[in-house]
Amino acid sequence: MSSSTSPGAIDALPAPVWLEGPHGRLAFYAYPVAQPWLHVLVSHGFAEHSGWWHHVAVALQAQGVASFLFDHYHHGRSAGDAADVPDHAHLVDGLATALEQGVAPRRARAPLLLLG
Repeated sequence: MSSSTSPGAIDALPAPVWLEGPHGRLAFYAYPVAQPWLHVLVSHGFAEHSGWWHHVAVALQAQGVASFLFDHYHHGRSAGDAADVPDHAHLVDGLATALEQGVAPRRARAPLLLLG
């Protein structure tokens, strides 16, 4: 398997959209479809990053689902030292930023599901 298709490969991700939140920059990735019947925001696990979920977003996109990934603060390309979360409220703040600045402007009239 090449690195671009391996689970966890960060180079397989689309170009990030940079969101500004209370703790700095947040990396956000959109997988749009023309007329989505569902939207899914993926919230990755601790010590992971969005690259681990790229293949899921691509599979959902192929089924007509608009998908969104983001790197929590202190993970992946987002601000903060890797996996050194000083307060778990940072993770909640990042989720709120992804929803408000990332998903909301791109959301069509379809339900939204949080996958965590």
